[in-house]
Amino acid sequence: RFRHIAKTNQKMKYKQSTEQSGVETGDDLERLLPSELVQYKNPKIKKEFLRKLSEKETLQYEQKGKESLGQGSIILCLDQSGSMRNLETQSKGFTLALMAIAKKQKRNFAYIPFSHETGHVRQFQKGKIKPNEIIEIAKGFLSGGTNFQEPLKQALNIIKKDKFKDADIIFITDGEASLSNTFIQKYNDIKKEKDFHLLSLIIGRQGNIRHIEQVSDRVVKIKNLNDEGSFEAFEI
Repeated sequence: RFRHIAKTNQKMKYKQSTEQSGVETGDDLERLLPSELVQYKNPKIKKEFLRKLSEKETLQYEQKGKESLGQGSIILCLDQSGSMRNLETQSKGFTLALMAIAKKQKRNFAYIPFSHETGHVRQFQKGKIKPNEIIEIAKGFLSGGTNFQEPLKQALNIIKKDKFKDADIIFITDGEASLSNTFIQKYNDIKKEKDFHLLSLIIGRQGNIRHIEQVSDRVVKIKNLNDEGSFEAFEI
């Protein structure tokens, strides 16, 4: 179900990005203007259309920056503290849906499970994810308390690498934890320098989440991962 939702949201994002951008010439069939595609169906001008296509002279929608699908890397920080046990199936399905996006679009993907410490951090270049790695992620669970600072540190370390310099972070938790003022300042300085974004999905009725709010670009409070608000992650 999550994979289907992810696919739908990505298609919507593609449509929105093309509607909002300009027009250029090229030979990308998926981005050709309808007026160009009509020429292919007309026997009288079909040959002229094919000529323009072969010479990259057909009109197509222009895509810019991060609105272009398949450009940015994805880093997922997933809470696996004891309180997340009841949501384990949901969170694993959510993770696999994000991995499916990365795999299909050949995007870099990093997985950072955490509780009171971080678990096995995995990095996949250009969506090269093997079946046994998917199984290992689906089977693993940490349990324990909650620590926000360590997974965010790991995310920063990954972003500092050239291959993940275009990454954005998705942070999923049902808990609350403090961040030192020093870390918040350092984190936001690096975020400004590297120009990445952090989307935080906060599950359930949390108390004080002001620390995670101070480092997030957007915080979405949800009842669980089936909540429609969580699907914003599939638009990254």
